[in-house]
Amino acid sequence: MEDPCGVCIDPEDDGFGQSCAGCDGIPNSGTMFDSCGICGGANQTCSGCDGNPNSGLSFDACGVCGGDNSTCNGCDGVPFSGLIFDECGDCLHPSDPDFNQACADCSGTPNGGKEVDLCGNCLLEADPDFNTLCADCRNVPNGGFAIDPCGACKDPTNSSRPGGFGQGCSGCDGVSNSGSQIDVCGMCRLPSDDSPLPCLDCFGVAKGNATLDQCGVCGGDGTSCLDCAGEVFGPLRIDECGDCLDPESDEFNEACRDCSGEINGGRVFDRCNVCDGNGDTCVLPTEAIVLGVVGGLILCLGCCAFLLTLFRRRENDEDDNTPLGARVRSGKGRKVFLQKKRGSASASAQTQIKGSARGGASQGTLRQRGPGGDAAAAAAEADLDAALFDAAFGEGGSDENAPLLR
Repeated sequence: MEDPCGVCIDPEDDGFGQSCAGCDGIPNSGTMFDSCGICGGANQTCSGCDGNPNSGLSFDACGVCGGDNSTCNGCDGVPFSGLIFDECGDCLHPSDPDFNQACADCSGTPNGGKEVDLCGNCLLEADPDFNTLCADCRNVPNGGFAIDPCGACKDPTNSSRPGGFGQGCSGCDGVSNSGSQIDVCGMCRLPSDDSPLPCLDCFGVAKGNATLDQCGVCGGDGTSCLDCAGEVFGPLRIDECGDCLDPESDEFNEACRDCSGEINGGRVFDRCNVCDGNGDTCVLPTEAIVLGVVGGLILCLGCCAFLLTLFRRRENDEDDNTPLGARVRSGKGRKVFLQKKRGSASASAQTQIKGSARGGASQGTLRQRGPGGDAAAAAAEADLDAALFDAAFGEGGSDENAPLLR
């Protein structure tokens, strides 16, 4: 009988209803094994974290599918440790008190560069106040000297000696109570004198050695205001061509323009004076003629060689496929054949053949000369040739009679 699969089979046969059964054994259920080998499965039991069956991928400690734990590793190599390298290059947690401290300056700035001066102030060494905020009247940091009541810069510990601290109120000019005092520059002057102190350098440091250079820069080397020609505050500049010129000059950035006007472009005129051309636009007529003639000769030679090859191939093909009689009847083949046959055929055979061709005429008659004899001889020769040819191949030119004169 016919099973559920439409197959005519014995119901007792183990294959009854099995040819269309799914993996669950039920005919026509359509149930199949998934990629994981599960009947009716959805490829989930063997799928990796990427959703592909049997990919083998799983989530790393950082939660990355197929990852290597590197995305959440700390600088110590431990996932989620939170440790990072600080600005000092140390592997620490940001909450660590030592974070960014190993290289911090006195202001707490990592790699800041500030330091505590002799006055206890956290400053950059280039700061004008560096080591000056605690300078005494001699401009010596923590020097200890002070201006006494008489206005003299003296050592407060030397007050018992004549001329010591607070002793005598004569001015530095030698005038009693004149109020003249020695300033930070060591000059005797009144405190009310607001004229510039001659010993301050451009940084404001008493008796410092910093000066303004020719460009007006304090402590400079005098080159910051030089133009390319070495002139102080000069107008010249280096253009894109490497030339030292005035930017307002018509020659500025012109020396290196190519033929298209692009600076440092690299395009040039060809021999035809065409910018970035290939030099073919101005080929002289004589050159064109020579090129044409040479090209024509080459083409002609090629055609001749092709035709000669084709002709020889055709002759060979005809020689291979044309019957012997037909080949001998044509042109040169007939002539060569008759020359050989005349040499090999006996006189009696030729006479017999001629007689047959002329109705029994004698050989002497065919060979006669005299008035009108040349025409008759030529006709006799033609008849002889035809008779020799027909005797060898027959009138139809077949090869059946070929052995007659061979």
